[in-house]
Amino acid sequence: MNFRSLLLFTVLLSPALADERWKLQYFYDKLDETFVFQSLVCSSAVHCMAVGAISDKDNHSRPAGVVTTDGGEHWTQVELKETPFSVFFLNETLGWLATDKGVWQSQDGGMKWEKLGKLENIEDVFFTDAQHGWVALVGGRVLSSDDGGKQWKDVDLGALPYPKDQISFEWVRFADAKSGFVAGSAYPYGERRSLRPDWMDPERARRFHSPPTISFAVTTSDGGATWHAGKPFSNYGVLLHYQPVADGHALTLLQFDDGAEWPSQIGLADPVTGTSFIIFRRKDRVIKDVLPLDGGAYLIAAIEPPGLSTSLPIPGKMKMIRGSGGSTWKEIPVDYRAVARDLTLASHGNTDFWVATDTGMILKLVTDSQTKP
Repeated sequence: MNFRSLLLFTVLLSPALADERWKLQYFYDKLDETFVFQSLVCSSAVHCMAVGAISDKDNHSRPAGVVTTDGGEHWTQVELKETPFSVFFLNETLGWLATDKGVWQSQDGGMKWEKLGKLENIEDVFFTDAQHGWVALVGGRVLSSDDGGKQWKDVDLGALPYPKDQISFEWVRFADAKSGFVAGSAYPYGERRSLRPDWMDPERARRFHSPPTISFAVTTSDGGATWHAGKPFSNYGVLLHYQPVADGHALTLLQFDDGAEWPSQIGLADPVTGTSFIIFRRKDRVIKDVLPLDGGAYLIAAIEPPGLSTSLPIPGKMKMIRGSGGSTWKEIPVDYRAVARDLTLASHGNTDFWVATDTGMILKLVTDSQTKP
C-alpha cells in the first residue's frame, strides 16, 4: 500500500448505504441522571460489557456497568464497587476490570466481580491468557502479572525519551504472546490532560487549552522481556487511540483543542521512525474513536459539534463513518436520538460492531435484513 496516497487534507462524504444503520439497543433514560460509559468490550458476537458511572445533576456518581449475552437485545445493569476505567474479556466468561483503586476479576461474564489487589493510576488492562496480564499506568509505568492478576511487578521498559513522571501510558495491547506495545503521551511542558470524562475531573473541564503533548509507543517482540521506545509521531494533541495495523504501522487518533485548525485527525504512524500520514479529518467532525476493518477500510465514530467550539459541554449529533479514503467515505444513518460528547467503539471480528456514548446509549450496526421478521 502507498501510505502517501492516504494523505488527505479534504474529505468529501458520499451518501450512505441504504441498508446499513446504527440501531439504539440500550438507553439509560432517567430524570436528572446520565450513564457515562467509559469503556466497552465485546468478547463474542453475543457477549458485550460497557462500564462507567451514573452521574446525577449534582455531579455525584456511582460506578456501574451493563452486560448483554444475546448480542444486545437485552442488557442487565451491574453494580460496581469502584470507578472503572478499562474492561477486558479473554472470552465470554473471564474478564478483568481496571478501576481507580485496583484490578478486579470476573468469571461469569461480568455479573460479579472479585477484587484481586490494590493499584492506583491504572489506565488500561490486557491479558494474553488466563494467567499473563499487563496494566498501563500514569507515571510511565507498566506492570505485569503471571498469576491471573493477583500479584503485579514493574516492567523494565528500557530507556524512555522523557522522565517517567512526565509520561502517561494509556494503552497496552498484545497481538500474540510475543508482540505487544504500550502507547501514550509525555507532558514535558505542562500538566497532563486526562482522557477521562469531565465528571471525573471537573477542574479539567474549566480549562480552555491543553498543554502540548508528545505521543509515542514502546514495543516488545519477545513477550515483554525487552522493550524499545520509538520516536514521537506527534508533538501536539491528545492521543485518543493507538492500534497496530498492517505493514508495521499503527492507527492513531489525535484530538486538538479550540485553538487548532482541525478538531481531530486519524493517521497512520510508524512507531519506530515517528513518520505519520493523515487518513481522515474534517472541521465539522470531532472524531472520538476508530477501528480498522478488513481491506484497508476504517470505521469512525464522530460527533458533529453543536456550535463553532469543539469543546462545549453540550452533546452533539453522533456521526458514524465508514471508508478507506477520498470519495469512499460514507456516513451511516444513526438513530435520531443519539447525541454525545464522547464515544467508544467495540467489535467482534469484522461483522459485529457496537458504540457506547457518555449519554447512556449503546448502539449496534445493523442491516435492514437483520431487522426484518
